[in-house]
Amino acid sequence: MSLKFFILNFLIVGIICFAGLPHAEAVETSEILTQSTEHDLNCRSGERTHCLVISLAPWDASCKRFVSELFAHFPEALKAHPKAGLAVLIGKSSDKAIDRMGQNLGMPYINDPQGAYHKALGLSNYPSFAVLDSKGRVIRTQKTFQGKGSDHKEAVAHFVKSLLKE
Repeated sequence: MSLKFFILNFLIVGIICFAGLPHAEAVETSEILTQSTEHDLNCRSGERTHCLVISLAPWDASCKRFVSELFAHFPEALKAHPKAGLAVLIGKSSDKAIDRMGQNLGMPYINDPQGAYHKALGLSNYPSFAVLDSKGRVIRTQKTFQGKGSDHKEAVAHFVKSLLKE
């Protein structure tokens, strides 16, 4: 009798605890376009046919390196693709850590603390990349940065070109 009682209590407590945890809300990838903040490469612009989404996490060493070494070259590389915009997600961390990483970007970003947008895009690691069409549908995703070139600027230009291919 006591084993049944223990198991029943264990299940009830587990259900109550799990129900009380914060859950990431289900989101649509098209919401990224509407959340995209005002800046020169805004994805909401009616002229944009594509939106390059970069998803970062403050706790990830690869993301920190990406921000310090490569990110600054993305806006310039996108100038060669005037129909493409840029949105940056920073998530899976506290607001304070997200804001700290965002300040290092030098441009607006979308706060994604629960990773809801990251998940909706079908991404599984950080940093990750996705390309959306003008309706917010995922065209392609890329798990890692794979740029070729003699320096960071050239590598980013190559990477952006390969992601935005038609």
